[in-house]
Amino acid sequence: MTSQPLEFDGPRMIRREELAASDRLSQISFGGLDVNAPEEEPPASFQPPRRGGLYVITHRGVPVSQIYIFHFQVKLYDGLLRIGSIGGVCTHPDYRGQGLAGRLLEHCTATLAKEGARLMLISGGRGLYTRVGCVPTGKYMAFTIEPGNIPHSSSDLTLRLATSSDAAVCSRLYHTEPVHFIRPPAKFADRLTHSYGYVHSEAWIIERANQPVAYLLLGIPWEHLDQQSGAGVRHVREYAGSRTALVGALAQIMTHSNLQEIHWPVAWQDTDTIKLLQE
Repeated sequence: MTSQPLEFDGPRMIRREELAASDRLSQISFGGLDVNAPEEEPPASFQPPRRGGLYVITHRGVPVSQIYIFHFQVKLYDGLLRIGSIGGVCTHPDYRGQGLAGRLLEHCTATLAKEGARLMLISGGRGLYTRVGCVPTGKYMAFTIEPGNIPHSSSDLTLRLATSSDAAVCSRLYHTEPVHFIRPPAKFADRLTHSYGYVHSEAWIIERANQPVAYLLLGIPWEHLDQQSGAGVRHVREYAGSRTALVGALAQIMTHSNLQEIHWPVAWQDTDTIKLLQE
């Protein structure tokens, strides 16, 4: 006896009454599910965004596969580029192998283009992405810095831990970078108080002659989350400002936080940081 194929609804934008089930799907797929936690009531004021948002495929009214899409603007030297991105890509374990995420990704890619995006950025190299035509881009050099091989140590620098009140300082330094996202100061306040993919993060303001010249955001990499205090290892999440100050402050940062390693991926075009770290 042949079983009947399942009937799915979508791809489409999520509805208000599906938000709690969507959150549960994310927890099942990415971890953190608390079966005893009560479901939160969706906000009565929920309105789908004008662009971007959460797209789903449902079965019997419950999301079983979903993708978030986002829009950003990037300042690329003297030009402005509209880009799209995706995140939270997941399918319930009971519904995998049926091409649902692929259908969603094709739909979301077309939606991003229709809404004005000219480039789509995805983090990761899953077959799901390459099958729809995504290609590798953005080369990085990966540095591992240890106390015994710090390339520079500058005595004219002072450090302090950043707080949300430093959002304007970080925004000013960030927006002087030749390539950067257009990001309001409020976003920096969030980044200085939340981990964004890494936990127990530290944010440093680096000053020279009492003037902020750079900032450095650190976090504990995923592979060290189950070890106490991250086993003295940090990952560079974001930085901006003077490259000599950033590299020159590493010795103080490692001493202050008792670190054994800092992992620093540097984009190929950041030749100044690469040269300083290679030395």
